[in-house]
Amino acid sequence: MAAQRRQLTRAFGPHAVAQLGKEGKEGSGQGGEQALVSRESEERALVAQQNAVQNQQLLEQAFSQLPKRAQQYLVWLQSQLSAQEDSGSDAGALVAQGGRSPVLQVLGMDPSLFATVLVGLKVMPATEALPRTLTGVRQLFFSLASAKYSPSASLPLLESGEPVPLDIAHGEQRGVEHVQNSCYAASILNLVAAVPAYRRLFDVRLNPTRPDSDARVLQRTIAPLLRTLGGNGTVAAADVTRLLNVLQRLGLLHGGEAAVAAQQDASQVMMGILQRVQPRREQLLTAHGVEYDNPDAQNQDSVRVESEAVLQLTAVGHRTLEQALAAYFGGERRAGGDVASPHTTRTRAVSFPPVLSIGMLRQGAGDHIDMPEAFRIPATITGNGQPGPRYRLQAFVVRNTFSHHNGGHYVAVMRDGQGGWAESDDMGKGKDGEPGVMSPRTRGIDVNTHAVGDHPAPAYALATLYTYVLDGDQGADAPDRVSFPGAMRLGEDAIARSIFESTNPKDVGERERLTRKFLAKGGTEWEAIDILRRASSNTLLAALFELTLMDERRKGTKGKRKDDAQPKDVTKSKYYDAFRSMSPADLLNMAKSLPDKIERGWDAGAEQLEVVNALLRQYQDALRGEDYGPLFTKQNKAGTRLEIHGTRNITKAAAKLDGWMDGVSRALLRSTFIASRKPPLVIRILLRPTVTSDIASTYSVGNRITINLDDYQVTDFTVGQSIGLLAHEIGVHSLDSSTLSAKELQDEAKDKDSKQTGQHQGEAFTIAADPKLKKQQDDHLTIGRGILGQLSALPRLNMYESTLISLLEALPEGRDRWEAAAAYCIDIARILVNNDDPTEMMASNPVSKLWGARKISVTAANEWARMRAKHAGNKVVTSIEISASQIFSALFTLLKVLNKVKEEASKKR
Repeated sequence: MAAQRRQLTRAFGPHAVAQLGKEGKEGSGQGGEQALVSRESEERALVAQQNAVQNQQLLEQAFSQLPKRAQQYLVWLQSQLSAQEDSGSDAGALVAQGGRSPVLQVLGMDPSLFATVLVGLKVMPATEALPRTLTGVRQLFFSLASAKYSPSASLPLLESGEPVPLDIAHGEQRGVEHVQNSCYAASILNLVAAVPAYRRLFDVRLNPTRPDSDARVLQRTIAPLLRTLGGNGTVAAADVTRLLNVLQRLGLLHGGEAAVAAQQDASQVMMGILQRVQPRREQLLTAHGVEYDNPDAQNQDSVRVESEAVLQLTAVGHRTLEQALAAYFGGERRAGGDVASPHTTRTRAVSFPPVLSIGMLRQGAGDHIDMPEAFRIPATITGNGQPGPRYRLQAFVVRNTFSHHNGGHYVAVMRDGQGGWAESDDMGKGKDGEPGVMSPRTRGIDVNTHAVGDHPAPAYALATLYTYVLDGDQGADAPDRVSFPGAMRLGEDAIARSIFESTNPKDVGERERLTRKFLAKGGTEWEAIDILRRASSNTLLAALFELTLMDERRKGTKGKRKDDAQPKDVTKSKYYDAFRSMSPADLLNMAKSLPDKIERGWDAGAEQLEVVNALLRQYQDALRGEDYGPLFTKQNKAGTRLEIHGTRNITKAAAKLDGWMDGVSRALLRSTFIASRKPPLVIRILLRPTVTSDIASTYSVGNRITINLDDYQVTDFTVGQSIGLLAHEIGVHSLDSSTLSAKELQDEAKDKDSKQTGQHQGEAFTIAADPKLKKQQDDHLTIGRGILGQLSALPRLNMYESTLISLLEALPEGRDRWEAAAAYCIDIARILVNNDDPTEMMASNPVSKLWGARKISVTAANEWARMRAKHAGNKVVTSIEISASQIFSALFTLLKVLNKVKEEASKKR
């Protein structure tokens, strides 16, 4: 009886249990239970009757919305059905027969309405009650019809009466003409034309939109272009220009008024278009839930549901689509800040669309990923823990470079309807009599081997936008993944090509040996390809392989070999002592310069490289032994990703660590300037358990930035001081590859050894490289020369200022803003006053320290006066006041912290 009560409580609520006691008082409770069951049956019958009425109304409404010829077709189906005794057994054959007939191809009907009427007419098996959502009806339709013929054949094109082209013609008569960097738009049009469910979005009758909406503007502009492509025609350059102007006017292009003539990110533009024309019910729905360690901290608002027109994933660090999905839908551990207790944020997919588009972010050609031809949504990412639907790749867009706003070229690859694939390139050849216009070319390809540009792998492994459609084979027996035949050879072939690229024949054998060793120790093919393409010599290759294996992903690697020498085995102790305080990034930079010194005959170069490699192995072992792992990971909507890593050493200071991570992450991920970088930045902060002579160092490749910080900064620095330091590391040392042009970098390099004398707020300074000062840095000297007016240095200075101001705007109003601004001013002043000699203040006597501090304080205050005058229109900058006396106090507070930390570190040693 107790079990029955619990079951009834779960099913009907506590009121039902109370009713059970009243109605079953004459017996053992059996009568009450039967009464409830009887009442339940009556209520179900009433609901079923109400549903039947609603279903009939829905059927009549759906039937009236279909085109006249669609209504005639369904009447024909019903008449055929009524002539048969067993309707259920022949329903599939009838639908298949209709699907093969030309009638269905010219109906132009909404598949959801079509499926609704089919259920109502009993052409398809009806459920207990007609599903309330059209998405459920559409899936019911696909599950039956697609077993007999391709679902895409039954979907409408654009206008009633126009046939659906099943074949994509090859040649120079089909495609989109090219004009002023329009290849991204041409690729999007080709992709949309190849996906029936996307084509219908631009038919106003099938996808009604408000007359005054952006969606209606896009429909009027794009629908005629899709009809042209559907008839295997050519979209003229004038129509392309009109489309670009519309996209710019609607804010879908990056770059303001000049955006029409500039290259764009196809994935981002596609996302913007879909967000305006695609109903939310046809997008991927994801639930973001919060799980608290303390149940009392939970609340009803801890779950939010978002729609995703294009799912943005990253190929960096992943080999397969499934790995990229697992990373996106994984849990994110957080604690502190604005929450009551530690919690984990988890993302799950809760509703799947008929078309799934995936944007894949990469940092370079080494980020290949094995994208399948067909795959089933894994159960690990779904809301109910069950496998999701199966999708088949219909089309993708690939680019021959990885700079999303400058240079490069997009092409579209689509299924051609004959079981093969076709590539459509809008830059086939120049068009006679029309300067700047190029004719398109569409040709059949072998998708398993087809490459774009100088990519080392097939195009499907390096595309930027993939579009999958629901696969007809949804049965449990269908394989969860179907790889392209070339996928098995992908890594091996790409490695072989990379070994032979720009390599002397005599070096090939050594490179093969090093690569086999790297793979045997746990490195991946994708990492090996990336490193092989960057390494200029075998010695550098060895060091890069060692550094890569230090990543926390390798910490579980087993089977050490004899050649994994520990630092104690290195006899060159003097070099070891000199380098042991360096971070992995510092050592890598050292390893880069050593091969050149060895080639010039410097005997010590080989010995130093031996020490560097030994220390790299030491770092690798330290990461394993200290459980060096992620403390924080988060990605904002722009795709900027922040990772913070550390050892058990810093986790002991949990209270300060949580607050520091929360403050730093908020500033970095809310910075508009950092978020505007394309491709999005991946910033990794490494909290090392050491005290080094340089409190921060940075190493960056493309959009990946690794910043090494001594972990005492978490406990002894404020969030504002850390943000000021990070503004320098990111704005001065990291953003050049994604912000400065090639010409700007070239001009800057020409002047790196120059001497610059100039005025700063009325005081004269000189910046120049000095061989006596061992720790000067070229980037620092460039900033100093920019302050003094050197034109070639101004782009990097402006980049530093933009980074700082954006971080100030992202910080909450208060002390942290002031600390970050003061850190910037002290940095500029130190470079000017000491000619970038970082040891000047620390090594001088007390009197000299006071004099130097006074000069730095005055110069720092003058620098902020310059910033306020230059950015007078920025309210955040002008709201911050910095005086020389304040800087003087902050400067000596900083010196005290540094002295204290170094003394404590010295005692430990």
